[in-house]
Amino acid sequence: MLGSDVLEIGIGLTLLFLFVSLMCTALRELIETVMKSRASDLERGISELLFVASNPEMLAQFYQNSLISSLYNGDYRSRSNPEPACLNWPGMLIREARRRSNLPTYVPARSFASALIDIVGAPRIPGESLTVASLRDAVERIDHNDRLRGVLLTAIDGAQGDLDRVRSNLEMWYNATMDRVSGWYKRRTQAILALLGLSVAILFNIDAVQVAQNLNTDKAYRQAVVNQAGTLLRTDEGARGAPQERLKQLQQDLSRAGFLIGWPAPQLTACQGSGCTGAFLRMLLGWLVTALAVTLGAPFWFDVLNKFMVIRSTVKPSEKSLPEASKDSRPAPPQPGGA
Repeated sequence: MLGSDVLEIGIGLTLLFLFVSLMCTALRELIETVMKSRASDLERGISELLFVASNPEMLAQFYQNSLISSLYNGDYRSRSNPEPACLNWPGMLIREARRRSNLPTYVPARSFASALIDIVGAPRIPGESLTVASLRDAVERIDHNDRLRGVLLTAIDGAQGDLDRVRSNLEMWYNATMDRVSGWYKRRTQAILALLGLSVAILFNIDAVQVAQNLNTDKAYRQAVVNQAGTLLRTDEGARGAPQERLKQLQQDLSRAGFLIGWPAPQLTACQGSGCTGAFLRMLLGWLVTALAVTLGAPFWFDVLNKFMVIRSTVKPSEKSLPEASKDSRPAPPQPGGA
């Protein structure tokens, strides 16, 4: 059977990793609010779809289309616009952040397909409906973008004369590329979370190895942390609100849980001479463990914490209950003669 002490140590470490992961996630959202990296990734993905290296004006035409321009405020400003000579790199970063703030972070597949058809469609007489034949003629006249022309012709040929099927083919092409764009964002987010996790671990001295040792040696401390874990699961604190509010609440929750963290580091103040080198290396290992745990994400640690608490709720009653007498036992019948 899993020992209750080991289980409670696991609960304490999981609660710690959950708090730190939520803090780093809130910081990541603050960074995203400023940098607008989702909008930048979407713009990059669409530029690859349209093969704008062969036709730079195509991307501006796409974002200025009425179906796309309704998804964001302001006018579209291309990244390729020349930078003013007076701007240094901080000014360039601010200008790029302002440019991204106007970009949409999501474009529906239907809107993409319809906007692309509208851009490359042949000039039509007002009131005349678009047909697959007229669309094909317009696509064949596309200059300086052979790859886009080939993709569009493939989508048209596979539609068998049905304009709605042309849109469906373009939507599938768009969705396949957006899966790759989502991969860009997830990989970058994981790297940022690892960096934030290491920074938070150093700033607050969140040494996972030292916390595990404290949980192992101090029963009262371990029990207080476990009780805080139960409170978190009942109230689901830190799961709602703006990033700034969640970050402040999580800092309070981390302090309320009673984790023995922060500066000055007791593992360094008590060491002497060469022993400080080993203590620092162990503390560095604890920081790295915390940073790696953050990369798994807050939902992962919340699920692990929930499972640990369920296991504990089934183990503890069996430990506290006393053995009961068998219900089938009956008193022995009296012997003749009062023996």
